[in-house]
Amino acid sequence: MELFEKLKLLRHSYDYSKAYVAYKLNINLNDYIKIEAGEKPLTLAQLNIVTELYQLEAAELIAESEDCEDADWEVLLTEKDGAAQKESCEETIANLKTELNSIKSILYALADKLGVS
Repeated sequence: MELFEKLKLLRHSYDYSKAYVAYKLNINLNDYIKIEAGEKPLTLAQLNIVTELYQLEAAELIAESEDCEDADWEVLLTEKDGAAQKESCEETIANLKTELNSIKSILYALADKLGVS
């Protein structure tokens, strides 16, 4: 799998838009589209940003297909994506519960002031 194909796969697995990744790389959207299409090379500085963005080692990202199976990439991304989504969902649920409790307290206080039971 070529680097540009991995970039597209990573972006999809993290549910990032092309515009967001372009913003993180500090380049315009058209340049990122060319990178992801394999028409423009990724600079070393951009590679460093990408590895931070996707929490990968540069060696993992630039490894040739002979060194690792394409299927391994899909499994790796699915595992990372699944774990990240589960963690994100749990955090979101905890935040929503906190917000609901706050709203509940406010409603009880308003009901008390209005004499509504």
